[in-house]
Amino acid sequence: MSPVQYRLSLLTRITLYTVATLADIIQIILLLLVIGTIINTVVSVIYYLIFGSICLLNSVKLFGTRQLKKTVGTWFAEAVPILNFLPWFLIGTYLTIRQADQEDREKANPAPANPTNRIPVKLKMIGREIIKKVAIVLLCLLPVSSVLADSNIITTPDLTIRITPRDPGPATQTTIDLTSYSFDLERSQVNWQIDGKKILNNNDSHLSLTTGKIGVPVIVKAQIIPVNSSTKTVTISIIPTQVDLIWRGDTYTPPGYLGGKPISLESVGQVTALPILIDRTKRQLPPTELVYNWSDDGKTMTLSSGLGKDTYTFKAPIGGTKEITVSVENRDGSLRANNTILIPITKPRLLFYEESALTGPNYAQALQTNFTLTKNQSIIRVVPYFFPQNLVIDGGLNYNWFLNGEMIGNNRPSLGVENSRSTGVANLEVHINNPDSLFQSAKMLLGVTLGDLSDNF
Repeated sequence: MSPVQYRLSLLTRITLYTVATLADIIQIILLLLVIGTIINTVVSVIYYLIFGSICLLNSVKLFGTRQLKKTVGTWFAEAVPILNFLPWFLIGTYLTIRQADQEDREKANPAPANPTNRIPVKLKMIGREIIKKVAIVLLCLLPVSSVLADSNIITTPDLTIRITPRDPGPATQTTIDLTSYSFDLERSQVNWQIDGKKILNNNDSHLSLTTGKIGVPVIVKAQIIPVNSSTKTVTISIIPTQVDLIWRGDTYTPPGYLGGKPISLESVGQVTALPILIDRTKRQLPPTELVYNWSDDGKTMTLSSGLGKDTYTFKAPIGGTKEITVSVENRDGSLRANNTILIPITKPRLLFYEESALTGPNYAQALQTNFTLTKNQSIIRVVPYFFPQNLVIDGGLNYNWFLNGEMIGNNRPSLGVENSRSTGVANLEVHINNPDSLFQSAKMLLGVTLGDLSDNF
């Protein structure tokens, strides 16, 4: 036994070898995941290549070349999601081969043993191998969610059924399109039924219908009778769902303000989903039993999504609009609703009010651009609309008052005004800004007639 082993306590050696063993197990699991992902990708690509070739041959055989362009376009549209795998598959394969080649070289030329650092070096090498394999798995699995998301297409051995929109709501115009590469749909007889009632004068592969109430299934049955083939029958169940989105900003509005709270530049906004999903037992699923998937300007917000997460909080950009999308579904994915909302991003604004020392500001009547003093003294208050609420309440905003272009030393939301014998108009201007943001600022000018401004109130 080496001197280093003598110095290591028994507990330390057991711990190190346990960690090494667990790391080897993790490597095996990750390697199996990589292999499974690569095999799945290869099989999918081969399937679509063979599937596409058969489709082209059948199309030419049945229709000649008159529908060749349409057939190629339809097949390509359905195969494109699988093609998303190819770059990641190639990267994953390259990294896997490179890792295996490196391991073979290390086995062929082992490093000289050094008992003083053998265990730490081995653990360090294992850690690097685990990181590489995790990277390979993530690269291979990255496009999976986008491929699986396109679930408005139902595929059978003989038919491809496309429902538009993907998740119909109540009283929604919905279309069902049938496509087949096994037989000529144009020459086939297609009989449609909706809730057991036959649809007359409809003998093509396209059906339009209007859904009913939320949670009331619409049963669509299509019977296809090809010229030289057996009858094909498909049944489709469409259950209308709905999710509404309401939004509000964490911005300030004075008491008695009747409007909503807009979301201003760089302020915090919040969107809440109000889903209505009714299952086949006529039970409306509570929000806590639903899975929410949020998207912000096209970017999936993984950390904000999940079971029961019906609210999404975000920071507004410096202008334009904000596009928020939510997809809500039950746990098994059999019911789903989605909605998208465009939220306008506004700018903060200011309004002047006359304030009483006893009753406070008169929020019922804002002062216009010109204000005439009719009393010996008055207090003018500026209200910062749509600034972050916590800054307004906690006094975190900067107030800069100007009289005829000259700054007045008053960092408060109100200013005292005294009437005097002099006549004329004084220009009173205020600038308000958030010291932590370049874009949260506003200014306003008020013309004061017969007023002598002071800072005594």
